[in-house]
Amino acid sequence: MNLRLQEKFCQAHKARNADDVWNDRGYPKIDWSALQDRLKAHRHHIRAILDNDKARESPYYKQHAKMIKSAKGHTATAAGGRFTGLRAGYYGSKGEKIIAENIVRTFSDKLRELSETDPIIASGGASGGMSGFVHAILVPEMVVELIMEDMNCERDKARLVLSESVDMGEIFNEEEDEKARRVEVDLLDTSILDDDNDDNSHQSILTEKPRKKFRLA
Repeated sequence: MNLRLQEKFCQAHKARNADDVWNDRGYPKIDWSALQDRLKAHRHHIRAILDNDKARESPYYKQHAKMIKSAKGHTATAAGGRFTGLRAGYYGSKGEKIIAENIVRTFSDKLRELSETDPIIASGGASGGMSGFVHAILVPEMVVELIMEDMNCERDKARLVLSESVDMGEIFNEEEDEKARRVEVDLLDTSILDDDNDDNSHQSILTEKPRKKFRLA
């Protein structure tokens, strides 16, 4: 738990304990050991988005496209900081890394195809490119599916929960970057990632490298 963020959060909420807020909002206890299986069960949603070229209909696509346009001219640090770690709601950056890695491993072929045609992927830069496409669009779409299941709610409600629970994700489910193992991944060869490997010690976030190679760090 990030104690600094918890202290800041509690002050902003009249000293209420963050655990109480989590429970009051009805957020579930996350079983991280079961997350990979849950992601497999919801892959159909991401597949439908990619196979039917429906990514541009996603509210996250539209939001990210606007952000990229407004971020032009910003430094890589400034632009990247505007969206990193804010797409997984109460799953936090820990969940974001697991989900992004799973999506790249599962849909590498389709993502490679889209890299030739999608304007966001083609835009490159600190906020665009494949990293931006996966983290800012596909990750929240998957998280919405998980929240719908967690809280037995409709899609619109799940999207609201995602946006409202970012603070809790930062407090309770922040990835410990120093424990993350670096893995080099090429979309043309994702065999390095074992689909049946339940060891999440290398849960990683995508950072874009030239053309179709991406670094998980």
